[in-house]
Amino acid sequence: MVNPELAPAIFADMAEDVEEGQTAAGERAPAPRRLRMSAELFGVLLASIAGLALFGTLSGFSLPNYFHSNYTQHHGILDSGTVSNVSNTRSDHGSWSATVRITLDRPVDSATSTTLTVGNEVNSPDGTPVTVLVDPQDPAHAEYPGRPTYPLQVPVMFLCFTGVSVLLFIFAVCRLAVIRFRNRRLPPPPAGRHRHQHGTRARSRVGGLPPDRLRRRYHQSELGLLLVRRVALSTGPRLLAGARPPPQPGADGVRL
Repeated sequence: MVNPELAPAIFADMAEDVEEGQTAAGERAPAPRRLRMSAELFGVLLASIAGLALFGTLSGFSLPNYFHSNYTQHHGILDSGTVSNVSNTRSDHGSWSATVRITLDRPVDSATSTTLTVGNEVNSPDGTPVTVLVDPQDPAHAEYPGRPTYPLQVPVMFLCFTGVSVLLFIFAVCRLAVIRFRNRRLPPPPAGRHRHQHGTRARSRVGGLPPDRLRRRYHQSELGLLLVRRVALSTGPRLLAGARPPPQPGADGVRL
């Protein structure tokens, strides 16, 4: 039998033990996971930066050449001349290009010769008559009429790849901003707890049980906690009221 005078204290201790167990289990409960940059997102960011560096540079070199060629095609001076020298060059990929030196029949801005660059092999012997468009601002540059040396397709291709790299870079940066914004809304990790400490290897301070078992035990005892509190509140005062007062010593030291 439980001493009626100690019943309220026992019930109160039981309630405190359950609450402490729940608190300990809650301290070990896994906190909301923080978002991190995945390997795929890092790869997209790295590829976009590399694409911007490569195709942006190629676009920067190809656009001035295209504008120069386009100006020559629309504002060049039509002139005739003869081939004086041909220099063919083969690249490592097997493509040919040629630099043709042409002597002009009518000098342009006191220039008697010009240079024609084409993207194919030229087998014309010296003295072959040709008709070219001479750039009035740069007489050393000439092109075949209707055959631009630097067509529009080349800068457009580089600009397309540059645009795709820009979109990938914007996507990666926006994703990183979203990750940072969501992480800022999460509470900081509890003090004194390792940020990677989780699982059943971490031992609880209550009963030496793993945190997962301790949480499961106290989740199942939530109803018992409510019942213990109700009994402690309802039974405690009645037990105290019905308990006999402790004996008082008399005048001669004998208990009555």
